[in-house]
Formats: sequence, C-alpha cells, structure tokens
Amino acid sequence: MFKKYINLFLLIVSVNFGLLAQTPATSYPFIKTSINRIENDSIYLQDFYDKLYRLKTQNHGVVRIVHIGDSHIQADMLSGTVRLNMQEQFGNAGRGLIFPYRVANTNGPSDITSGSNVLWAAKRNVFFMNPIPIGISGITIETHAENAYISESLGNTTGRDYSFNHATVFYQQGPDFYDFLISDKSDVSAFEHDSCYFRNSVTFNSIIPVNAITIKTFSQDTCVQKTARLFGVLLQNDSAGVLYNMVGVNGAEYRHYLASEYFAEQLSFLQPDLIIVSLGTNEAMNGNFKSDVFYETINQTIEAIKQKSPNAKFLLTTPPDSYRWYNRRPYKNINTKKAAETIIRYCCDNNIAYWDLNSVMGGYGSMGYWAKYGLSARDYVHFQPKGYKLQGNLLYQALLHNYKKYTR
Repeated sequence: MFKKYINLFLLIVSVNFGLLAQTPATSYPFIKTSINRIENDSIYLQDFYDKLYRLKTQNHGVVRIVHIGDSHIQADMLSGTVRLNMQEQFGNAGRGLIFPYRVANTNGPSDITSGSNVLWAAKRNVFFMNPIPIGISGITIETHAENAYISESLGNTTGRDYSFNHATVFYQQGPDFYDFLISDKSDVSAFEHDSCYFRNSVTFNSIIPVNAITIKTFSQDTCVQKTARLFGVLLQNDSAGVLYNMVGVNGAEYRHYLASEYFAEQLSFLQPDLIIVSLGTNEAMNGNFKSDVFYETINQTIEAIKQKSPNAKFLLTTPPDSYRWYNRRPYKNINTKKAAETIIRYCCDNNIAYWDLNSVMGGYGSMGYWAKYGLSARDYVHFQPKGYKLQGNLLYQALLHNYKKYTR
C-alpha cells in the first residue's frame, strides 16, 4: 500500500516551490509552537552561533550548513525553506551542492534543471547490491558513452539570484575514468581549473558569474578511459553569507549513508560548520524496528562523519509522525515515536543538539491532524508542499530563537 502512493508523492514534490503560500504555524492549533526550539545546544552550538553572529555583524565569511535526509529532504522543500530564510537573514553565499536529478530519473528541487545527450545509469545509496560507489550526494550516475555532457541550470523559482563563479565537480578519478571540463551555456570555457585538487573532485573558477553550466567528459587516453561517473556539483559565489547544502535520498536510512563509500570523505570538502540530520522515518516503517539497533546505527554514522569532519557540529531532528497501512487503512505508527525517543536519547547521551519535530508537530498520531488540514500526502507519511514549507519555517524559527538567545 505504501508503494501505491509513490507516484502521487513524485507529483506533489514537482509543484513549483516559489508559488507556495506562507501560512503561520499559529493557524494550526495542534502545532506546539511553545516548545519549538533547539534542545541541548547551550554549550554545544556556541561556536556555530558565534560564527553566525560574526557573519551578521561584520558581513564577512561563510557559514556552511549541510542538511542530510531522506525523501522528506530530496525535493528540498523543507530544507529549501530553511535555506531561503537563513540567507535572507545572514546573506547568500551560493546555491551549494546540487545534483542532476532529472538525468538520474528521479525527483529533485524545482529550481534545478538538468539534461544530457546520453543515458546515464543511476544508483541511490539504498541499493546495496549495485556495485557503483556512492559519494557526496547519496546518488551516483555513470555512463560509458563517448562525448557525454550534462547541462545544469538554476531557475529563479525561489526568487533568489544563485549565480555562481566557483563550481566543484565531484567525480570518479582514475586511469579508467573520463575527466570533466566545464563551460558556460554559450559553450565558452569561462571556467578555469583551480590549482587545488581534492580526491575525486576538481574546482573550476570563473571571473563572470553564471547560472548555467555544461559539464563535459574528455579523455586523455581514449583507449583506456571508458567510463564517466559523477557524484555531484558544488556551486558558490564570492559573497559573505550562508551556504546551505542539501543531501536527500528517497528511502534512505542512517545505515545507507554509513555504507556510502565516498560520502563522509567528500562531505568534508564542504567544511561544514553544522550538519543537520533528518532521518528515521524509513527505519520506523520496518515492523521489526529495534531501538537499540537504531541507536547503534546512529552512533556509527555520526562517528564516521566526525572522523572526516572533526570540527563540524551536529543537529539531529526527530522524524515527523507517520502512519502505517493495514487492509487499506492508515494506523498510527508507534515505531516513529520510538525512533524519535531513540534519537533524543542518543543526543542527550552524547551532548549533541536536537530538534524534536515529532513533538512540535503535535506528537504521536498528529499526522491525522496534518491530513485534516490538507498538510499531509494521502500516504500519511509524506506531506503536501505547504506542509514541508511549514516544517522548514518551524526549523528556521527554532534556530533563530536559540541564536537570538545566545546573542543576548
């Protein structure tokens, strides 16, 4: 029954993000705005808040945030709302990490358009048996076609100018793999190689800001190089502000990111000041959910990321309430409540900040209210666009509340 609504969900997430109306949380009596704050952060997030404060008062530097999640994040409506709000408050340092979702034949943010002249095979990190390795985006594409290219452009559906002059391409390097070059949409090579290489990535710089690029394969040895493999693209400008990166994969769990071969290493290139992790929904859909196993998987995943990004701070969010289906009827899913409680326990045990979305949205069984008010999808797991945007506004308000408390 859950799979029955996948097509409906893909239709929902394709709605133009820029046309969504803002509705205050106070319009919904079941939302507990009085507890909408970041917990366990008074000491742990001081460095992050201090860097935001210096950015705000001195208009200098970049605060880097990475938001990791599942299908609730892949469409970028929740995380995109936080991005817009944070950049409105602290400045726009660029669009951040993007991926050619259309080329991978999956849904993605509405402001990213991509295409290619060839077909690419795609792998999400949820498919263990597929031998293609996973990198920074949680999704990888590859092709064996010659002279392949991918076009990527940023639309203005969010009302924000995301022109960029720095582009980092994360791709598989090695004697058997094609290299990549970047040109702007006029096919003029406005971008030049950066002298600094990071493993499985290369950075290109341009004097002229652009909002569209073409990523082309090229071969130095056509007899050997036969495969092109792409992990993602990072877009930045030269402005002070917030760089808010999104990594979301439909169906993903903590263990899927843990098993992603290049994920933690390439993530370190972003130099994140704050890593927000929004996972747990898919684990809770498992009828054999075990809190102790989930706790240990969270720990292993966070520790693996810490090893590569030791200076990053973490903010874990509890999964939103959801239902499971039996005999074509939705029923409250107690496992989601257990997953939320496990995340909170892990954060308290390890002095990590958390945001309890599950409680803020109304707690156990509150998905029924979200459905009644037209905020949830028909599967009682996902949400309508206005529901995701509401959650994004709540997360931003919680961050801003605690930031202002710190500055006082």
